[in-house]
Amino acid sequence: MASLKYTVDVDTRGAKASLASLEASIGNLGAAVASGFAVGSIIKFGDSIVGMQNKLRTLTGDQALVQSMFKDITAAAGAAGAPLRETGDLYFRIARAAKDLGITQQQTSDITESLAKSMSMTGATAAETSGALLQLGQALQSGRFQGDELRSVLENMPIVSKAMADELGVTIGELRKLGSEGKITSDVFVRAMQKNKKAIDDAFARTVPTAQQALENLKTAFYRDWE
Repeated sequence: MASLKYTVDVDTRGAKASLASLEASIGNLGAAVASGFAVGSIIKFGDSIVGMQNKLRTLTGDQALVQSMFKDITAAAGAAGAPLRETGDLYFRIARAAKDLGITQQQTSDITESLAKSMSMTGATAAETSGALLQLGQALQSGRFQGDELRSVLENMPIVSKAMADELGVTIGELRKLGSEGKITSDVFVRAMQKNKKAIDDAFARTVPTAQQALENLKTAFYRDWE
């Protein structure tokens, strides 16, 4: 079975511009933190984190485990330069189905990070991927990717779609037919993400961090240190 390969084309001038923007953001760290963490923003951000931790508490009564899962979320968000809240939602959807999927906490964290990186590479905004994440969570809960759940993944998560197609030895176009036959199960998704972790990591490493990703990392580090 062919291994999944990704090509990331980076325009030199665009890369330089992105790097210059990133350097400017880091050089003005104080201003970025001040503007990104006004009092109202801190309260709103803090409340969203408490809400995330409360979600995790619905999965376990072990507070130490909740803190461990939250650390996994901050690590995944930092590695992908992704928004902490959205990464937490993604982690929660996977963790909620972890028992049925037969995956460990570490595997949940790895899949979350790979998904966050894959979505970051598509350039999609949180708003654009929110619907896809909802459908993904529903597919994992039901144990099958079909109907609206599969359609959403195919339209909004091209890297995930390619990974699942390669896992099944078919084209992306053929996934719809297999989905209608109930042949794309949650374990296909899990195997696809696990087998392609390195490919996704390598592809992401070749991208140039954006100023927005740098700011998201600052926010994540701010809350991690604050807490």
